[in-house]
Amino acid sequence: MKRKTGYWRMMTGLAMALACGPGVGRADVLLGVNGERFVGQVIEEQADIVVFQSELGGRLTVPRNRIREIQHTPPAAAPSRPPLALAAPATNAPALL
Repeated sequence: MKRKTGYWRMMTGLAMALACGPGVGRADVLLGVNGERFVGQVIEEQADIVVFQSELGGRLTVPRNRIREIQHTPPAAAPSRPPLALAAPATNAPALL
């Protein structure tokens, strides 16, 4: 019985690409003039081209005249930390004056 290793390699690669894709938690969307929609991350923008890392298509260099719209997703805000307490730590020892 012949094993279909090509299928499993492709599925493993696809799963890894989706799990380790660019900008975890962040995705830009590139909309083409013909209705194509690419999800990934804008790597570079120039006057005449956009370099885009697509989740499924890999690295794409797209001429600006083929792009209808670029939807940028703002980077996730850094988690806010509570301010450091300036009071003395709580202790059972009596206060020394």
